[in-house]
Formats: sequence, C-alpha cells, structure tokens
Amino acid sequence: MLKIVISIVLSLAFALPAVAQTRLDAVRDQLRDAREDFVKDVREGIQEKRGDIRERAEEFRGEIRERTTDLREDAREVRKRVRVEVKTLRGETRDRFESRRTDARDRLDKRRVEFRTKLESKRADMKERVEERRTELRERLTKVRDERKKQAVERIHEQIAKLNDRLLDHFSLVLEKMDKVLDNISSRADKAEEHGRDVSAARTAIEEAQNAIDASRAAIDEQADKEYDIPVSDEESLRVDVGGVRRALHDDLAAVRLTVKSAHDAVRNAATTLAQVRQVDELEIDTGESDEDNN
Repeated sequence: MLKIVISIVLSLAFALPAVAQTRLDAVRDQLRDAREDFVKDVREGIQEKRGDIRERAEEFRGEIRERTTDLREDAREVRKRVRVEVKTLRGETRDRFESRRTDARDRLDKRRVEFRTKLESKRADMKERVEERRTELRERLTKVRDERKKQAVERIHEQIAKLNDRLLDHFSLVLEKMDKVLDNISSRADKAEEHGRDVSAARTAIEEAQNAIDASRAAIDEQADKEYDIPVSDEESLRVDVGGVRRALHDDLAAVRLTVKSAHDAVRNAATTLAQVRQVDELEIDTGESDEDNN
C-alpha cells in the first residue's frame, strides 16, 4: 500500500511540472499572438493614417494650386486694370499738358501778331507823316541861304526817322525772341508741375517777365508815334536845333532800350528761378508709347 502511495506521489510530482509547462507555453503563445495582433493592428492603423494623410495632403496641395491659380488670375487682372488706369492718367496728363501749351502759344502768337500788325501800321503812317514833315521842313529851310546846309538838314531829318524805325524794329525782334524763351521756360514749368513739383516761385517770375515784355512793347508802341521835327529858327542856330533833336531821339531810344534790358533781366530771372526746381531739366511728359509697344 505504501508503495502504491509513493508511486502516486511520484507520478504527481512529475506530472505537475509538465502541466505547468504546457500551460505556460499556451500563455506564451497567447501573448505572442496578442502581440502580433497588436502590432498588426498598429501597422494597419499607421498605414490607414498614412493613407489619410496622403489624401489630405493631396487635397491640400490641390487647394493650394487652385488658390495659386486664382491669385495669379487676380494679379493679372489687377495688372491689366493698373495698366489701363496708368494709360488713362498718362493720356489725361498729356492732354492737359498739350491743351495748356496750345492755349499759351495761341495767346503768345495772338499778342505777337497784334503788336506786329499795329507796329507795321504805325510805321506806314509814320512814313507818310515823314514825307509831310519833309515838305514842311523845306519850307522852313527857306530861311537858310546855304544849300549845303539845307541838304544836310534834310538828310539828318530822314536819318533820324530811319534810325528810329530801324531800332524799334530791332527791339521788337528781340522781344519776340524773349517771348520764345519765356514760352520754353513756361513749358518746362508745366512739365514740372505735372510731376508734382512746386513751381509757384517760377510762376511768379514768369508772370513778372511777361509783364516786363508787355511794358517794353508798350514803350516801343509809344515811341513809334513820336515825331522829330527840326525847328529852323535861323541859319546861325541851325546846328543847335539839329543837335537838340538828335539828343531827344537818343534819350528816347535809350529809355526804350532800358525797358528791353529790364525784360531780358526778368526772363533770365525766370529761368534761374525755375532751375532751382529739383531735376527740372530731366522731367518729361510720358506719352505711354513704350508701354504700348511692350504689351
């Protein structure tokens, strides 16, 4: 009986470790299977997430491409509108500038033609009056017996009239040249003003120069009406009489010449004043032709 008990105990002693080992192996298998399932699930989840990320990334890139395309289209439209607006502004600036210059030149030409016409009319009238005065001078010269003196006085009378006429014509031409110079200065001032420069001081100087030119023309016009008759008191005082008329002509022409000089100084001052405007000689009115060619 004892042997039987010992055999049973020994059998159990050897059987229990085998059972435990079997169960441990089963647990290990279950853990391995669970780990593999977990790793598989994680990998599948990662793959799924990566797929989702790729899809979202592709969608995002598509949205970016669409937005970029839209922005490019918008930018092109903006550039087109800006070009149109710039061309319009340039056209308005050019038209305004050309209109201003045309009006200024029309006024200048009108004043010049009116003055030239008036002066020519006075010169024609003066020639007729000179002929009349020559006849009257010859009558006065009957007091003089010396024929050479008579002829000399007549020549001087004619020379005085011609000198007055010639110098007034010269002064008029000088003023016309000043007009052109002043018109050029005014044109440069207009360009500078269109570019936003302050030309108020230059405008004042230009106006003063134009007033000086007008004043000089008025002096020429007044001088054109003057007559220089030689009085003949007697033969002894003939030299004094002629000398007095010559001095009167000289003084009157000197006064007219002074107005011309004043006009010249005023024009030069206008040019100097405008030259103080920054980059005034580099400013031009853009016609926009180059942009049109590039487009």
